[in-house]
Amino acid sequence: MLTTLKDWLTKLRNPELTSKTSVAQVETSTRLWVPPPFWEQFKSQMKKGDELWEYSSPPETWRMYMGQAGIALVRRGKVIASLVTARN
Repeated sequence: MLTTLKDWLTKLRNPELTSKTSVAQVETSTRLWVPPPFWEQFKSQMKKGDELWEYSSPPETWRMYMGQAGIALVRRGKVIASLVTARN
């Protein structure tokens, strides 16, 4: 069964992560490693009312060495951008 990134959302990270959040704050808050240039580009897409979510693919994808996790930008219930922070 195919799933979408929206199905993988695991934890709402607002309000602690905002467009003013630094990379160091993201890493401390989420324990995810985020490359600074990618975070700057990602957060530049944020608008008032957007939500930031952590996401992780299902356990079976990790067992098959196809897993991924990261941060998703959700606007009005739709994932509009994502930043991958872990893969196996």
